[in-house]
Amino acid sequence: RGCVQPCVNLRPGACLEVEALGRWQDETGAIISPAIFLPLLGRNELDRLFHLGLEQVLSRVREWDAEGLGVSLAINMPPTYLLNAEGPRWVGDTLKAYGMSPHRLTIELLETQSIDPALQSAVIQRFKALGVRVAIDDLGPGYSSLLRLSSLPFDIIKIDQGLLTHIRKTPLQALSMVKSVLDMGADFRDIVVAEGLEDAEVIEAIRHLGGNYGQGY
Repeated sequence: RGCVQPCVNLRPGACLEVEALGRWQDETGAIISPAIFLPLLGRNELDRLFHLGLEQVLSRVREWDAEGLGVSLAINMPPTYLLNAEGPRWVGDTLKAYGMSPHRLTIELLETQSIDPALQSAVIQRFKALGVRVAIDDLGPGYSSLLRLSSLPFDIIKIDQGLLTHIRKTPLQALSMVKSVLDMGADFRDIVVAEGLEDAEVIEAIRHLGGNYGQGY
């Protein structure tokens, strides 16, 4: 089962794109979090889930286009998909089949240390050659995250919503870390999206720090 979450330009309030999110609904109707079922899947199963998810949401985007909405799309790609030699070709062919311009698709990658950085960079460049954008998802303050950001050709940085979890208990620390990522994004000329924005006060805080984009329910 799928759902989408909006990513919004915080200045005019326009929707930049929607992120497709996979959910598992069991026989009782309960929704099971990806944090529970994704670790149970192997590489081939994750690849298959990515294929099914992209096709499903491209079908929905085509319907939205017919209604005049014209939104762009972001979708999470398993880090191990970088090892799929046919991955970029399949994504390109699928976009053509659904009549969607590549620049309207963003593929999001979680941090992984299990794949050689040179290989990651080469495959990311193959996806970018298609015209799609590539985002690093859930960027945190750790050294490994920052090293990966500086060494790989990302277009979009998504700030880990965990940085905002304790914003009311420790606002100085939380906002300081968010500001650091925003500054790095400006240096790299990347779009920076703050995830986990759920109320007007937090949105205003991100805007005050210079953030232009936010995502949340």
